[in-house]
Amino acid sequence: MQGGNVNLQGGTGISVANYNPASGSATGITVPGSPSNQSNLFSSANQVLQQGDALSAQTQSLLQEQNALLREQATPAPVLNYQGILANAQAQAANPNSASNQLYNQYLNQYLQNEAAQQSLAQQQQQQTVTQAQQGLANTQANLGQQQQYTGQQAALNLGNISNQQTGYEQTQGIQGEQNLASLRAQQGQSGLAGSGMAQQQEFQQNLTRQVQESQQENTYQFQKNSELLSESNTFANIAQSGKYAQQQEAGQEGQAQLDLNKFLQQAAYAEQTARTELGQWQQQAQFAQAQNLAAQQVSSFIQSYQKNPLLYSKAMQAYSPLTQSVGQPSLPSLPGVTA
Repeated sequence: MQGGNVNLQGGTGISVANYNPASGSATGITVPGSPSNQSNLFSSANQVLQQGDALSAQTQSLLQEQNALLREQATPAPVLNYQGILANAQAQAANPNSASNQLYNQYLNQYLQNEAAQQSLAQQQQQQTVTQAQQGLANTQANLGQQQQYTGQQAALNLGNISNQQTGYEQTQGIQGEQNLASLRAQQGQSGLAGSGMAQQQEFQQNLTRQVQESQQENTYQFQKNSELLSESNTFANIAQSGKYAQQQEAGQEGQAQLDLNKFLQQAAYAEQTARTELGQWQQQAQFAQAQNLAAQQVSSFIQSYQKNPLLYSKAMQAYSPLTQSVGQPSLPSLPGVTA
């Protein structure tokens, strides 16, 4: 059915002039035949016209929807400078005052402070060990010095006693020898042997016996002196050996204390390097997450700015909503002596 003059099909003979499909109105309807036929035919014509109106309305609606769809398809999404947004977000995340960098510095400073305290304690322990070892050596040397002094004094006293005994013995033997010689000569005079060869033989024998006794006793005294000197020498040697051993022991204690300290410092240096590496990796991940979240917030704000324009808002949501997803923050590494 088209606008203008319309002839209905089906052999009815009805004609319609000036039909307007847009408004559904028509004028100049001609219906041939009797009045009853004209009434029936007129009713049928109205039904046909109503059906045409409905079809026309559906067609108009479909055309409008199609035009809207074409306009929507032809309308591009708002231009988003995501690279610029991301670059700006990355710059903010890399700023020394950013949350991730401040937490990194806080964690690292706590670790370094704890490490410095541990190193200070280790150095104090090492110094204390060295001081104790040196004090122990000094005490040992003092004791050994006293022992050596006492040994020397005791040896001198003993040698003096032996010498006094020897002198006393010699004096006693001298007096006793003179007395014995006098007694022998008195006996010789009484027996009439004075001046004889026998008398001289008796005096010689008596003198020889005395010399033998004195010699034996002198040897005894000399042996005692030698024994005392040997004991003193051995004691001095033992004292010297003990002093040398004490020095070696003290040096070993100092060396072991230094080795322990060096080992601790090496382990601390390795632990610090490991901590810095773990913290550095966390910092990179945290900066990445912070940058992604900052960029997501800015993209979300960009999309929200088009809420008053439903078409552009829809286009922006379709194009950029995946960029609004947030990223979880990485977990901080567990470091000794450090709390979040």
